[in-house]
Order: sequence, then structure tokens, then C-alpha cells
Amino acid sequence: MTNEIENQHNMNLLMQVPSPIAVVQGPDHLFQMANFKFLELTGKQDIVGRKANEIFQGPDGIPFLELLGNVYATGNRSSANEMYFTFDCNQVDAVETVMNIVVQPCKVIKNVVDEVLIFAVDVTGQVLARKKLELAHQEITRLFNTVNEGFYSRDVLRNEYIHLSVGCQKIYGYSISDFFNNSRLWFEVIHPDDRWIVLKDDVLLNEGKQTISEYRIIRSDGSIRWIEIKVVPFIAEGVLTRVEGIVNDITERKHAQLAVEKEKELSKSIINSLPGIFYCLSDEGYFLYWNKNLELISGYTSEEISRIHFLDMVCENDRSSVLAKVEEIFEVGSGETETCLLTKSAAQIPYYFNGKAASFAGKACIFGMGLDITERKRAEEERSKMTSDLVQRNMELKQFSYIISHNLRSPIAKILGLTSLFEHEVNGNEFNQQLIKYICDEATNLDNVVRDLNTILSNGDQGIKAKKEEIIFSVELELIKQVLDKEIADSQAVITFDFTGNERIESVRSFIYSIMFNLLSNAIKYRSEKRQLTIHLSTCVSGSNLCLSVKDNGMGIDLEKYGDQVFGLYNRFHSQGIPGKGMGLNLVKTQAESLGGWVQIESQPDVGSTFAVYIPKN
Repeated sequence: MTNEIENQHNMNLLMQVPSPIAVVQGPDHLFQMANFKFLELTGKQDIVGRKANEIFQGPDGIPFLELLGNVYATGNRSSANEMYFTFDCNQVDAVETVMNIVVQPCKVIKNVVDEVLIFAVDVTGQVLARKKLELAHQEITRLFNTVNEGFYSRDVLRNEYIHLSVGCQKIYGYSISDFFNNSRLWFEVIHPDDRWIVLKDDVLLNEGKQTISEYRIIRSDGSIRWIEIKVVPFIAEGVLTRVEGIVNDITERKHAQLAVEKEKELSKSIINSLPGIFYCLSDEGYFLYWNKNLELISGYTSEEISRIHFLDMVCENDRSSVLAKVEEIFEVGSGETETCLLTKSAAQIPYYFNGKAASFAGKACIFGMGLDITERKRAEEERSKMTSDLVQRNMELKQFSYIISHNLRSPIAKILGLTSLFEHEVNGNEFNQQLIKYICDEATNLDNVVRDLNTILSNGDQGIKAKKEEIIFSVELELIKQVLDKEIADSQAVITFDFTGNERIESVRSFIYSIMFNLLSNAIKYRSEKRQLTIHLSTCVSGSNLCLSVKDNGMGIDLEKYGDQVFGLYNRFHSQGIPGKGMGLNLVKTQAESLGGWVQIESQPDVGSTFAVYIPKN
């Protein structure tokens, strides 16, 4: 009875201990007692009577049971530090608890351990704090080893380093011991062309002023790097005693900066080499940027241009329209106009300006070009005057032609009538007969000339006024072949065609027929006796025009000799025994031009010719 009272008394004492304590019994490690601190540590209220393996779970659950078993087996006290347990394994948010454990026998019966006392200390907070500290230390070490910056402290009076970081070693390519062993190394690695920068900084440092400089260094491997170095001086009694600095490798940034500067210089050079004016105009009407040409042409200095409104460079009569155009460009995005650039000396120069709305330095603006159109304007004036002169001369020529063609017809007819009378009355006089015949022939020729002139004039007018209709080339060709049936048979000509390029056209039927007829007739007339005549007609589309091509293997024309005479009136290049008056090609050219087209020729003597007639599709 006394033992039971004593045991109960001991248990009560254990319950009052301010540290977590529990008692387990037997090989199953059944909990006999657990004080409030132990219950609080495990988060359990019903520990007594339960097995240890039910309570102590997690990463070190089995090692803990082995620790208990060792105490039962040996009877010796045993301990383990930082054992990890999870007391709520079934909970999703279960938290690991870290403990230092001490286990010792507390009840021995017949030299056999019956009960074991468990002392537990919660060291979770300490372990987590230590691990955070270790992680922080690792991160600091990692950052220190990877950072591009170098830190140093140098004793100026002793001319030696106090401290150098690993970053200096990475930047300079020399080991820290190299710097400690050679007090001049920091200066020797500076590029010879940049040492003046450091010497200038030394003066400022001796005055107690901080410095920030950029210069080149030569690394141990011979490569050149750019660094930025910030130096803080420490003055004692008016004497520079120590400097501390931060070094950054800015090579990539410097190369990018130099590349940008080079690109800017190139862009500026290109802009200044442009043949016209380049400008950037703010939404308030002032120049933000311009090339040298604006200064040279306007006569204003760069400073003056930066202050004046752009309208000061526009002639007074155009200012309202130009301002409206600028407002339109800001609204729709782009535009163009023509005006007179007003120079400082009040000279007015015709200019064409274009512009595109954009953004420059965060402001709405217009980028654009200006081109001097003085020559174009002068050419337009000359062309206008020339056109006016041509129209006037053409009218005069037409009037003259009509006078010649109409007023001469009546006298010629009378001459022909009189000569026919004389032919009947002077039969006895042979000389007179020949004279009358000569006069009759010349009058007939003159009549033919006047008739031809009438034909050309009427064709020109007809092309302007005639009604256009759909024309099928193959149909027109068949009609022409029927008319020239005898000539084709006599010449044994082989005529082929390919109108798949364009089978029809909307134009003047009589002109198209006449053009095809004359080209086909000419090809038959001027065939070569050395080979069988072949003629090929084809069509194709060339831009907004249709091209009708007629190719033959006839006698050909020497274009070097007669090129400028091919389409002249009454010009013939193979007249021996060949009938004709030399009007066909002139008529082809006149009719093509009346339709708004033109004619081209390719020809070689004794090879053949190709005539290409270009006619507007509409």
C-alpha cells in the first residue's frame, strides 16, 4: 500500500514538472502517464493507454521505437536530438514537430525494465530558425559569388588593399592575391588611353568628392572590358586616407550604347545626305528635328529654326491651306501638299511636302520630307506652253490642209477636164500629145496626193468621233483573207494566228480592220523570193493596252538606215516591181495614235519584220 501511495505521489510530481514528460510500460510501450506539457506538445488529450507507435509518427517514428527498445533491452539511459514527428498524420495540414528526446528506465522489476520515462524538448523553432539562417547564408553566398559588382577598400596612405570581393576577381580576371601582391595592378590594368580619367578622379578624391567614371580595362587574358566605378573618399584631418569603391562590368551596356550612338550617327548622316528637306513637326507647329538641308535652303540657323513656327516658312497665300493640310494629317495619319517655301531672304521656292503622323519623345508629331519642284514646275509651264503651241499649230496645219485639200480639188478637176479636151483636138501633133499627156499625168498625181491628204485628215477626225464596238479579231481576219484571196493564193502565203491572249476588243471597227488589212497586205507585197511566206498574227495584254502583233519572214527593213522613215508618208524601201504608194504604214500609225495607241517595229533585212500595234483596251 505504501508503494502505491509513493508511486501515485511520484506521478503527481511528474505531472507538475514544467517540461514535457511521459511514462510508457512494456514491450508495446503503452502510455501510463503524460503531463500537461507533453499533451500540449503532442496535441493529444487521450494518450494514456495508447501505444507509442500510435502517437509518435512521421520520419523518425521507427527510430524512436528503436530508441525505446534499446532502453528496455540494456537498461541504460538513451537520447536523440532533432527527431522529426508528425502527430496528426491524418490531417491535411499536419505540421512536423522537432524534438530532443531523452529516455531512461524509471521502474525495474527483478532486473527487468518495466516502465520508461520519456523527456521531450520541442526544438522546432530553433531548428527552423537555424535552417532559415543557413538558407539565408547560402543565398548570400550564392549572390555574392554571382553578382557582377565588385567591392573593394584600399588604404591610400599604405597603398594596399584592405578588402576585395570575389566580384573584383570576376571583373578584372586577376585573383585577389594578385591585387594584394601588386599594389599598382589596379592602375596597370587600365587602358592606356583612359588613364587620364583616373588621374582626373584622383584630384577630386583628394578634395573629398565622390567620383563616378567609365573606362576600359585590360583583363589578364588580354580582352578589353568597360567598367563603371563609384569611389567614396575618406578624409582624416584634411588628408585622404582610404577609398571604398563599387565596380560594375558595363561592357554589354556600353557596346549597346555605342551601337545606338553609331546607329544615330548613321541615321543622322543618311538624313543629312537626303536630296530634300527632312523634318519633324510638333502638334503646336514647331520643329522638333530637321536635317541640314532645311538650314541651307531656308537660310535660317539651327537656333532660329527651333524658335520659329513652320508657317513662317510658308508663303502668305498658302498658309491657310497648308495649315488645314497639317490638321488633316494629324487626323487621318498622312497627307501631301505643294506650296512655296519662304526663305529668310523672302525668296519663294516651289516645294512638294509629304507627312505622316507619329510620336516623338512622347509627343504627337509629323515626320515628313520636302522636295524642290522648281524644275518640275518649270517643265510643267514649258509643257503647258508647248501643248498650247502644238494645239495652235495643229489647228493652223489642219486649216492649211483643209484649204489645200478642198480648194485645190476644183482647179485640179478643171485641169484634168481641159487636158482631156486637148487630147482629142491635137491628135495630129505628136509633141503636143506628149505634152498634154505629161500635164494630165502630173495633174492626176496631184489629185491623188490631195485625196490621200483628205483620207488621213478624215481618219484622224474619225478616230476621235467614231462609235466604238466589240471587235473579234478572228472574224476581221477572215474578212480580210476573203478580200486578199487572190494575193494570198498568188504568194502561196501561210497565214496562222493565235488570239487566245485576247480574242476581242472594244474599239473603232474600221480602224482595226484597216490596221490589220494594211499590215497583212504589206507582208504579202514585200515577201522574199527565197522562201515561202509565213505570216503569224497574235494578241496579248500589256498593262492597260492590248498588243496586236503581225510577224512575217519577208524582205525586212534596214532600221539603222531607214528607222526614222518607216512610218513616213510615201516612203517605200523595196519599190522595184512592187505596186503601191507608200501610204499603208503611215495610215497604220495615224489610226493607232488616233485610238490612243502606238506602233513598234522590229525588222532585219532578209529575215522579216514584226509590227506590234498597242491599242487601249477601253
